[in-house]
Amino acid sequence: MKSLRINRTVAAGAAAASLLFTATAVAIPHAGAEAASKDLALKCEYTAPVVGTKSVETTAKVTVDMPKEVDAGADIPVKVTTGDARISSLAFGAVKVNGAKKSTVRLNVSPNAELVGTPAGVTLNNGVLSVSNALSASKTAKQVITVTAKDAEFTLRSKDGEKVTVSAPANIIELTMDTSLGDVPTKCATTGTALNETTVKAAPAPEPQPEPNPEDPAPGDNEEPGENPGGNPDTGGNPGTGDTPDGDNPEPEPQGSSKEDFLAFIFQIFGINKSDEAKQTAISFWSALIGGGILGALIAALTKHL
Repeated sequence: MKSLRINRTVAAGAAAASLLFTATAVAIPHAGAEAASKDLALKCEYTAPVVGTKSVETTAKVTVDMPKEVDAGADIPVKVTTGDARISSLAFGAVKVNGAKKSTVRLNVSPNAELVGTPAGVTLNNGVLSVSNALSASKTAKQVITVTAKDAEFTLRSKDGEKVTVSAPANIIELTMDTSLGDVPTKCATTGTALNETTVKAAPAPEPQPEPNPEDPAPGDNEEPGENPGGNPDTGGNPGTGDTPDGDNPEPEPQGSSKEDFLAFIFQIFGINKSDEAKQTAISFWSALIGGGILGALIAALTKHL
């Protein structure tokens, strides 16, 4: 029995908390968002058959949740919660309200903001964000019609890296109520009021590039002779040609045979070749030969008498 009483108490407390949040229109913010609420004074004008055009004053609390700051180029999630607006008039005493046929809630956003994606019922034109068919109307007392708004969620993005602002325009609410007297067009106006804003962090500046030092050698100046830039380092081929190493290439053919060279030498030392070069070769050869023979004889004589 004790456990049953505790469960009933917990259930009653949860129900009471739910009613409290609904009645006060408390919005649960996005993670990292900062909520800002404003009580807006509304002047609502309606036109009803038989009754004509009347105006009444009321209030509504508007809460806008959006991040305080985001990185450059990041999305800005926005949630707008509009509290109930109660319109009271003696003319409503005998009127039955069936709901709202169509409605529009408007907000002003800074001109540098763009709407991300295509959220249902949300449009953005020339800085005016419109939320369509999010309002409902019902009779909550004999002479009171209560206008209730669904939460609106959408995403904005800054086009220029500057802060994005959301504010209430003068013509904030427009709806058509379906009543037993017929359609009742209603417009609610307020004083333009700033509601919330998101600051965009500055994009990180590019890292400065080092200035070239005129004393530094130009590219390629440090290469040692014989280096092969651009070629195959493993093969030693020529750059860009794909040449194979010298060992893989055929040996160059000799310029002349050894027999021809020997005959030319004989012609030079024996005076057959009369050129100046041949004469010099003959003189050098015979001088070396004779000098070597005399030196050899002297050495032999000395060696014999020692």
